[in-house]
Amino acid sequence: MATVGIPPSLLLLILDVHPTSWSILSSGSRTAKELEGSATISRAPVQSLGLAEFLNTLMIWLNAHLAARWGNEVVVFAAGAGTARQVYPSGLAGPSNLRSNVYQPFNMLDLELERALKSVEQEEQHLNDPPSIVSALTKALCFINRVIPQDSAESEVANTPDRLQPRIMIINATPSPTGEGEDGGSQRGGYVGMMNCVFAAQKGKVPIDVLTLPPEGGAPIFLQQAAHLTEGIYWRWNGRVGLLQYLHVSVG
Repeated sequence: MATVGIPPSLLLLILDVHPTSWSILSSGSRTAKELEGSATISRAPVQSLGLAEFLNTLMIWLNAHLAARWGNEVVVFAAGAGTARQVYPSGLAGPSNLRSNVYQPFNMLDLELERALKSVEQEEQHLNDPPSIVSALTKALCFINRVIPQDSAESEVANTPDRLQPRIMIINATPSPTGEGEDGGSQRGGYVGMMNCVFAAQKGKVPIDVLTLPPEGGAPIFLQQAAHLTEGIYWRWNGRVGLLQYLHVSVG
């Protein structure tokens, strides 16, 4: 089998759910549309992208990850306006409307994640605050440390084929302002907080992959650094179709 010798993967997804960012993405971008005539840009039309539409693609990708190997796991954190929380698994009672003709791990993931994200959206209040990606990244690293303690990294159990291999994936929906400075630009927690997380991930040998969705505006430089320093993958969506392919490539 193709999966023999490949350890199961623990995918920790950090999803930027800032309402303002998704409002901009769903309305389309004049800057991106102005690029349609450029010879260096694909002739495919610029695509607006709403959060609900993106979640449909995201569910397919997460289910594919679970199906790729027995033992693969998914944990999802939502980075909202000034707050971050774990939304899957949420620790709450599971949904009661499970479908009998659907593989139950897929069913649980789809229904529970959809319910949790709706709750996050309803509770958003401080829309002027930037997305708490640094806070979500901190929570993800703490989760890894609980599941895979660092002091067991050299033990015989840790080196077995069934030991979970953690990997963090950040999906950014917020463009960085021009002149991103030491305050961290559009990231709540700033440069120091982000780099502390990056160094912790480096020490734990946890790759950080990044997919940034805004097709224009300043690139989120600190997220690029996070991917580079942890030997992860950085992708920037071009504002057109093919998001599922981007997601599959991002966690190679």
